[in-house]
Amino acid sequence: MNPEQGAVRLKDKVFNVKTLISFIVSFLILYLLFSRVSLADFLNSLARVNLPLYLLAFFIYYLAFPLRGLRWKILLENIGLRKGVVPLTGIIFLSWFANTLVPAKLGDVYRGYLCKKNYGLSISKSVGTVFIERVFDVVSLVLLFGISGFAIFGTHLPQAIYASLVMGALIVILIALLIFIIKSRILLGRLPERIETYFSEFRAGTSSIGAGFMRVASLTFIIWLLESASLYVVIISAGLDVPLQVAVFTAMASALLTALPLTPAGLGTVEFAIVGILSIIGIQAEAGLTVAILNRVIGYWSLLFFGFIAFVFTDMK
Repeated sequence: MNPEQGAVRLKDKVFNVKTLISFIVSFLILYLLFSRVSLADFLNSLARVNLPLYLLAFFIYYLAFPLRGLRWKILLENIGLRKGVVPLTGIIFLSWFANTLVPAKLGDVYRGYLCKKNYGLSISKSVGTVFIERVFDVVSLVLLFGISGFAIFGTHLPQAIYASLVMGALIVILIALLIFIIKSRILLGRLPERIETYFSEFRAGTSSIGAGFMRVASLTFIIWLLESASLYVVIISAGLDVPLQVAVFTAMASALLTALPLTPAGLGTVEFAIVGILSIIGIQAEAGLTVAILNRVIGYWSLLFFGFIAFVFTDMK
């Protein structure tokens, strides 16, 4: 898909067969998940949730958004675009809303479209800065996933988790190789003229990783630690006694799953993963499902709700 043409309107991506199929898959997974638990026990577990603690989890989760805006501000300034944290955070929030509606992180491309529409920066160059963000995110996620995994299981990692760590390491290596190819001049002059124009703009966007490297890296770790803290508070609000490293591990696994191009923002797959991971440490399925649903109300359904309101009333779309 050509980014300059493919992100023109969000509704074109929402109302199509692929998105419909992805939602069908999501709800089938959720149906299978609910069919394996006692609905009465799940509702009893849900009724015992500590509401003030749960609201604190909401606050912690949304606290990460201005930090994401600040991180993007640093990257954009490195390519000459100076904008405030508040409007940039607004664009990020709208892109996350888009990700709740369409699979494969197409909201990131929508962010590029919003940046072009509002600030005149080309979509390809904007997406280049978002790509750099994703590089920091993936490296941070894999590191935190691995550290928390070893903290929980030691050297006796379950086979599925060991395979996930190996896959994560391979992804980091592939990203490093991809960055090398982008930064080198290997492809310049070898692509069709039209594609090379977009590639050159994208390549210029990836040069945003310059000044402020440590600030961007630090902000990235803080962002994901906040997401882990939000999940940890959700777990506590559900009355469960779970070590912090389990919350970090579960949050990182969930975040990695949202990148899979199967369902919008990992709807269904993330809930399934949370229940599965918590069951490994002895948490009953009903309690695990309570945590999963509460967490996704924060990280999916509230984004869908508040994002829709923001989308309707903003002039940035």
